[in-house]
Amino acid sequence: MNENIVTLKENIPKKAKIAYGSANSASMLISGIGLGAIDVFYLKATGITPGAMAISWIAFIIWNMINDALIGIIQDKTKSEKGRRVPYLRYGAPIYVITFIWIWFPMANTQELLFFNHLLMLFVFDTVYSMMGLIFFSMPAEMALTAKERGNIMIYATALGGIGMLGSIILPLIYLQGDTPNIQGFQTLMILVGIIAGIVIYISSYHIKENNYTQMEESMGFVESIKKTFRNKPFLIFEIAIFASIIMMQVMQSYIIFLFDYAVSFDMNLINVISFALIFCLIAVSVRWLMNNIDKYGLKKLMRAGCAIASIGFLIIMIIGGSSNVTQDNKIPFYIISLPFVLISFGLLAYLLLGQPLMADCIDNDELLTGKRRETTYSGINALITKPAVSLGRFFFLMILIIYGYKTPDDPDADPIPPSEQPIEVATGVILAFTLIPMICLMVGYIALHFFPLDGPEWDEKKRILQEIHIKKELEYIKYLQKKGNIDKEKGQN
Repeated sequence: MNENIVTLKENIPKKAKIAYGSANSASMLISGIGLGAIDVFYLKATGITPGAMAISWIAFIIWNMINDALIGIIQDKTKSEKGRRVPYLRYGAPIYVITFIWIWFPMANTQELLFFNHLLMLFVFDTVYSMMGLIFFSMPAEMALTAKERGNIMIYATALGGIGMLGSIILPLIYLQGDTPNIQGFQTLMILVGIIAGIVIYISSYHIKENNYTQMEESMGFVESIKKTFRNKPFLIFEIAIFASIIMMQVMQSYIIFLFDYAVSFDMNLINVISFALIFCLIAVSVRWLMNNIDKYGLKKLMRAGCAIASIGFLIIMIIGGSSNVTQDNKIPFYIISLPFVLISFGLLAYLLLGQPLMADCIDNDELLTGKRRETTYSGINALITKPAVSLGRFFFLMILIIYGYKTPDDPDADPIPPSEQPIEVATGVILAFTLIPMICLMVGYIALHFFPLDGPEWDEKKRILQEIHIKKELEYIKYLQKKGNIDKEKGQN
């Protein structure tokens, strides 16, 4: 080990962290609602059958796999004065808003047309979301090198992102839950939400820090780029955990409304409000604990702990639901499952906070192997591998609903059948789908992460070597700017 190499120290400007966190939160809000509530909205607003949507999600898999990889490589090849990421962020924001609003105004009145409308919305919205999401996924790796500073960026992203994530869950719950969803009110709100989120993303793009020296690197060819990425073994191992986590998140984020429709009651009484507030307090403590213990335990151990703890939470809900004879008239009070929700939240936080720094380590490993920085290429290939999980998560949940007898009207023009008129068995199916699928996914992630090699003193040494490489690249970029006359040769400043 080279003892002359100093310990890594970084200090990313707070303004850049806030800008990243705000834009990411706005994107989480509209992507979370757009891809999360689309199925519930269509079931309750149009009467489309679960089977039609399940087929739509399966038909969507191929494009969902390809588009991120294509967009990721294109973004890495982009060279402009504004950088490789910012132009897409800034000028893509209005398109993002338009496609989001379009989702909530389906123009179809038969099962066949509803199927094609649903599929079209998946194609259009997810393509634009991919363009934006790749930036948010890869930016922490480009903004910082150390796991601690990347984790610090993710604190801002999580703190601000909590607004977007919470909004994406609560707003559909308020407007779409129950027997009489407020469809028109929800549509009006979505127009407002889309416009506000787009403005936040646009303004934030002027403050996000981007390492422009990466534009000086000669880009790889498309085929070579894919080959090099698949030779990064730590990345492939981590992809197993990511694949499983995406299935879990799709089930949770997309169908949590069904949990409250069929199995859990949340009345605005004192004990439920206290339970809800307690969950958020414990979540805040969990975030602080996770970030304060990255150096002590490492990203890998903390994420595996999150998998195990969240699994226990889902198991408790499954046991409670299975022993409670749940019906519309006998739902589980929210306060009873508040503790399991805390355990589940800890596991989700481990994925949200630590997943991107772990992916950044995979990208760091690639840079040591190839000499190039390829964040969005990795984000794109990540999507190529894992995007089928989006469709599979929806497919599994919808098929369980069908197996347990979920009904839709025979006449497409008739009102959708409300939860109170569905078979009693549907509640059992909802509980099973909401708990068993995530538990399996978490255990797959726990096992896969056991074999993840980028951990410990040997990897820390490689990170220090990578810091020297980055310093060299930055100096070369400064010389390039001096040669062009963009900075003062003596002061080395703009």
